[in-house]
Amino acid sequence: MGEVLSKEKLIREFLESVKPALLRHEGDVELHKIEDNIVYLKFNGACVDCNVRPESMFPMLKMMLMNKFPWVKDVIDLTV
Repeated sequence: MGEVLSKEKLIREFLESVKPALLRHEGDVELHKIEDNIVYLKFNGACVDCNVRPESMFPMLKMMLMNKFPWVKDVIDLTV
C-alpha cells in the first residue's frame, strides 16, 4: 500500500508542475488512479472540449510521464 501512495505522490507532484499552464487556459488535470502501473488522468475545465488535448497535449503529457517515471506502463485519458 505504501508503494502505491508514493507513486501517487510522485505523479501528483508532477501534475502540479504542469497545472499552471493549463490553468492559464481555464483547464486542469487530475490523477484519477494508478492501477498496475497504469496512470489514469482526467482533464477538467476548458481542457474537456479543447481539440488540442487529444491531438497534442495528452500525448505530450503521456510521453513526459513515461519518460520521467520508467515504472509507468501507460497513461489513459478518462476525459469524456
